[in-house]
Amino acid sequence: MHKTIKVTDIKWAYSKVLDTSTTEGFMNSLCLFVGEIIRSDEVGLIVWQHQPIMMVCIHKVDFETEATYAEMITFKDSGLKEMLNNLHLENKDPKIICSGFEVFCYRPKPEQPYHPKIYPTYIRAREQASRILDALYALIINPERGACVSFAQVSEKISKTFFKRLSNKNKNQHDHDEIRNFAIAVDTWMGEFYTNEIGSKQYKTKNRYPIAPKPLEGVELFIITSDEDDNLISYQTKV
Repeated sequence: MHKTIKVTDIKWAYSKVLDTSTTEGFMNSLCLFVGEIIRSDEVGLIVWQHQPIMMVCIHKVDFETEATYAEMITFKDSGLKEMLNNLHLENKDPKIICSGFEVFCYRPKPEQPYHPKIYPTYIRAREQASRILDALYALIINPERGACVSFAQVSEKISKTFFKRLSNKNKNQHDHDEIRNFAIAVDTWMGEFYTNEIGSKQYKTKNRYPIAPKPLEGVELFIITSDEDDNLISYQTKV
């Protein structure tokens, strides 16, 4: 079978076995993945089905450990609840879910803090972004084996081709085969393509800019990072 997503199509990838709450693990993994692809001077607005979901920005940069510290910032009237309801993550029935999303990247200045309501429409928000990143994820839940999520940054063309191919399938099994192939491509990228040298170069390249000013005042931030064993760690703090 032709594989729509090949290892060479992937610009950056991340995967995680979700050992705890599926919803919490998915959100933390999403935040950490976006934190690995945006620049330190950017606020990344995650957009799903033309709806703003949440913001992600870099909390701090540590060139010694090269750990990613990303802030997950939610806001009123976002599409986050709808997205989570659509996924039914806490339903333990077997499922294979795949979706695409965009990350609109903005580079705010201290005197001009960013908030998604500045640009009230999808088209306007897209036009004003300094750059747009395309990504997709696959979430596979097996009651006996648990849940695993795979993320990949790809080009807009690759993303559209992938979902066009899925929409043309007549049977769910074929859809599942395509999604599994995508998850395998992510694992292959991480196991065979990714190296510590590539990771270090990515970290130093994207984090050489001043950290973006906080988009909101007086709100709680959820800081996401991982330890040496790749276990996700999250904690709350205030701006």
